[in-house]
This record gives sequence, C-alpha cells and structure tokens, in this order.
Amino acid sequence: MTIGPRAIPHASLARVVAIGLWCGLAGIASAQIAIEKVGKTAAERAAVVVPPAVNCPQLPGLTSLPYAEAVKRLTTRLFRVRRVEEPSILPRDTVLRQSAERSKDNFCLVTLVVSDGSLVRVPSLAGATREEATGKLRAAQLGISVVERPSETAAGRVFAQNPPPGKEVHRDTTVQVAVALARPAPPPPAENLAVPNVIGMPYGDARVALGSFTVRATQTASSRPRGEVTDQDPRSPASLRRKDPVGVVISDGSLVRVPALSGATREEAEKTLQGSQLAISVVERVSKNADGRVFAQDPPPGKEVQRDSTVRVAVALPPQSAPVKSLAVPNVIGMPYDAALVALRPFPVNSTEVASSRPKGEVIDQDPRAPANRQIQDPVAVRFSDGTLVRVPALAGVTKEEAAKKLKESQLRFAFVEAPSEKSAGRVFEQDPRSDIEVARGSAVRVKIAQPPLVRVPDLIGATRDEAAQRLEAARLVIAADEAPSGEPAGQVFLQVPERDREVRQGSTVKVTIATAATALPAGPVAGTTSGDAKPAGGTPPGEGDTPGRARPAEGPNAKDASTFFGEMPRDLPWYAAAAAIFLAAQVLVLRFMRAKPLRLAPAAPVRVVARLESSFADTRVDGAKPAGPTVRVAVRLDAVETDVKIAEGALP
Repeated sequence: MTIGPRAIPHASLARVVAIGLWCGLAGIASAQIAIEKVGKTAAERAAVVVPPAVNCPQLPGLTSLPYAEAVKRLTTRLFRVRRVEEPSILPRDTVLRQSAERSKDNFCLVTLVVSDGSLVRVPSLAGATREEATGKLRAAQLGISVVERPSETAAGRVFAQNPPPGKEVHRDTTVQVAVALARPAPPPPAENLAVPNVIGMPYGDARVALGSFTVRATQTASSRPRGEVTDQDPRSPASLRRKDPVGVVISDGSLVRVPALSGATREEAEKTLQGSQLAISVVERVSKNADGRVFAQDPPPGKEVQRDSTVRVAVALPPQSAPVKSLAVPNVIGMPYDAALVALRPFPVNSTEVASSRPKGEVIDQDPRAPANRQIQDPVAVRFSDGTLVRVPALAGVTKEEAAKKLKESQLRFAFVEAPSEKSAGRVFEQDPRSDIEVARGSAVRVKIAQPPLVRVPDLIGATRDEAAQRLEAARLVIAADEAPSGEPAGQVFLQVPERDREVRQGSTVKVTIATAATALPAGPVAGTTSGDAKPAGGTPPGEGDTPGRARPAEGPNAKDASTFFGEMPRDLPWYAAAAAIFLAAQVLVLRFMRAKPLRLAPAAPVRVVARLESSFADTRVDGAKPAGPTVRVAVRLDAVETDVKIAEGALP
C-alpha cells in the first residue's frame, strides 16, 4: 500500500507528534534500564547464591562383580547406569571401578568401568629352555621371537625378555626372548718367542726365519747387496709374542763404498775405482809424499756414494819440479759446486755443505775471497748450500691475500691475527719472523693485519644535524641521516643507531633520525556551510593567522572544530542516531495503524520524509539535499519492524 501525498489535518498531526514523542521517550528509558542491568559488576554477579546439589544415596559395593549382577543391585527407579569398558586382565564384564554423580534430571548417574578381557600378564621366562618358554607363552596366548646371544648364562637358557615379567599386554603380543649361546673356548695363554738375528740375510731367508712374527719391511739406499737385510727392530736377543710385528730394513743396492786410495799410483787408483763403479778425477800437486802417489782423495774412504760418482784424487809431484810462484784465486761465490772445483783445480779444496736458502749446490762463501794469491799447494775452503732454507719475504703494507700468496710461494705456513692499529685497515703491519730471515721450509710465520681501533659512539639525541655530524667527525665516525615525523622538536635527532657509549670501529656508520613537523589534519567542509563559501564568517582570508603544524579551526556561528566533532562522535552520536531511529520508527507505526496520510512539511523545512510500506517491513529514509557533512547509517530492529535510517549531520532540526 502506498500513502498518497495529501496533507494530514492539524488535529491528526498533533496526535502523531504526541505519540511519537512518547514512544521515543519510552524507548530511551528502556535502553537506559537495559544498560543498567548489563552494567552489573562481576562482584554483584558472583554474589548470586547457587543452591547446593543434592548428593546421591550411598551405593552398594559393586567392584569385582559381573556387570549384570551389579545392574540388578541398583534400583532402577533411583539410578541410571552408564557402562564404560577399558582393557584389563580380569574376565570380561567384571566391574573395575564405580562412581556416581547427580544428573540434570535429578537422577543419580552411576558409571561402571568394566573389563573388556583383552589383556594378559607376561609370564617369567628366566632360566627356561627355548621349548619351555614357547609353551608358557602359548598358554598365555602370546607369541615368541627368539634371538641367540653370548652370555654367562648356561647355554640354551633364557637370560632376557621383553616385555618384562608381570607386564599386562594385549593378547597375541610377541615377546622377545634372548637365549644364551655356548661360550667359546678361552684362547691359549700367550707364549713369548725368541726373535732371531736376520741382519745380513737375504730378505727371503729373513721372512722364513721370522715366520712366527708379522714382518714389516722397508727399503733404504745402501752399499750392501740388493735385497740384503741391513737392520731389524727389535734386534736380537729379544722375545715377542706370536704374530707381534718385527721391522726389517732392506738394501736397494744403489750405493757403493769409496775405497781407500792413499799411496796408490795413478794407474792403481783408476783401476780400483773402476772396479767399484766410480769415476776418477786426478790433480797433481806438490807434496812431500812419494812422487806419483796418491796423498789425498775426496770423498774420503768408506763413504757410501751413488754409483758412477766422481772421486777426486791428488797425486804428489816432487818439490824440485814445481815452480815456486803464487796464483790468483778465482771468485767462485755463486757458482755451482762442480764448476767451482774446476775453477779451483790448481788448489786443494776443502768443501763444507751448510744450510742455506740459496739453490742446492751453489757456493755461498770461500776462503780466501778474491782477489787473492795463493801458492798451488795452499788449500782454498768453499762453503756450498744444501738448499734446505727459505728466506722470509717482506709483507709490510700488503693485503691479507697478497701476504698469503707470497708465503705459499716461499713454502711457508702462516697464521693471520687481526689487531687494532693506526696503519691502513686490512694491511700487514707486523710479522714474525721479520723479513729476510732464513728459516726452514714449512716454518710458520705470524702475520698481524691492521684493524681500525675501537671508539665510543657519542650521544646525539637532541642535537641538530650539524652538531651530530661534528660530534661523529670528531670520533672518526660517518653519519647517515634520515627524517621522520615525531613529537620531538623539529630538526633535532630523536633516534640513533648504534646507541651512545657503544664501542665500534673507526669509520663505522651511525644512523640518526631527525624529527620533522607533524603533518597537519586538513580541515574539511563543516555543517552549516556550502561548497560555495569562499570566505568564512569573520573576514579572515584562508592562511592568515594560521599556526604552523596545526589546522585552522572553522569559523561561523554553526561551525565546529573538526577535531572536536570527531572526538565527540564515538560517545554521543550513536545515542542521537538511536533516538532518531526510534522516533522515526514510531511515526511509521502510527501512520500504518491509523491509516493516516503522509505528512507534508512546509516548503521552508530542510528535509522531507517519504514512507513506503512493503509487506511486514517499514523502510524509512530521510531524503533531501545532498548532506554537507559526514553521514551515519543506523539499522534498528523493533520486533517485526526493521528500520533503516540515513542521517546527515545538520539535516534534522
């Protein structure tokens, strides 16, 4: 049904207004009473006394009885029985426990926990044979799993089981049993055997002689025949247990022993060295020894050298045949040893091998040093390098990677240590041993890498950007500034990372956040004004007299500060909306039941109300000009009537 647009008589209008006001006041009073009821404190609610529950009558003892007999003993008029089953070794339906409680329908609810008869008790099997254990477990309706293990228990007897005896398990559970194995016979007592002497034997014969022991052979360069045992460990006499190790050293036959040549003629010396697979180098020198006889040799007699090595021999010349004059001693420092011997052929040479970082065999010193003159019978001493040492390189000022590369090329080990220093960060500032020192190959060099020293972070809170930068520069730190809104004074630091007094490396970055002015809340249109108002009442142009960082309040008799409006809205506006909704709903109900015509207000009214009734609903909307301020939409349900109201601020009188 649609209500026409004709006006209501004045008497009917007065009745409508009166009834509507009465309904609105009644609704507000009902809401206040409801709020007071809901607002009761927890202490008031806790003070409500709950009447005590009535205890159940005393139950008869039902434990261990069959379930059927226990139920018969309970008077069904007073009790209700609840059956609960649980695993047990007792016969099925045997009562295990009982409990009672008062139910909601004033009956005594009795809970009987009865056995389902699914469990059995594991028997003890210790000391039983395998057959006896199998019989016991089958009688108990259990399975068996047998493992055999060594034990001190008699062989064939059970000495362990899992689950243990007495444990309640489900039927058909497998029980693991361990049966003892027969103990092995004890080993015979150890017998010490005498170690035979095998030095000088061929390796094959030595293995046969040492057949009761474990032979461990190593090969070495020797002048003994190839395959001959030159040493053993332990040496005889000694005794060891059977299969104990015995070490033997076997000759590879690569060396020969230098024969003694003193007093032999030149021809005899050549023949002797040829038979020993050695070469000869003859030097004739003036000597008081017999003419034409060998009076010196190098290497000395008895020394083991490689085959085809050269032996230098000095053959004596008679004194009267030698010219009496001196010769210039050549400079052989830096020459290979063999080349130095050729250069010093007119003189006897006393050579000494010393540890050095120079290449192996290079002459590193001589006595006398050139320029010098010596008679041909005067000796010249030379010292040549064995090449076992290396020179420590200079590492000062290089990076860690460059230092590691140099030390690896010098065949040296190294250990890096980082330490504070004023030197360039990441560079070597100290090393041990120092540079140019000769050390053995594989020696360790300790290298210190410079790190910036630690400094304390100054306090920057409250400082300006320039002040913070100056403080950090004095501490040799770097600033990284950022800006963010804050309640602190604008332009001052209100946050720093790391915090003050924290120790950091020189050159580290300190992040600071500088406060900026808070963003002003924009002033929107205010109720009572229109979008066409170019200038608010009072005549002050926009922007004049504004305080920086704050929104200028609206002016005029009906204007409200935006912050005041939004601050009061959560507390007051819902009550106003609820009252208006109840008032409009009451008007709709009155119009519907009185079959009255719709109300037409005077043209000067700011709004007009149009009501449309559809089935059991009343849908009322406030229509009119587009609202100038924020709107609130409230939905209220009163019994069978649902009202949907849309209110614009300033639209209602």
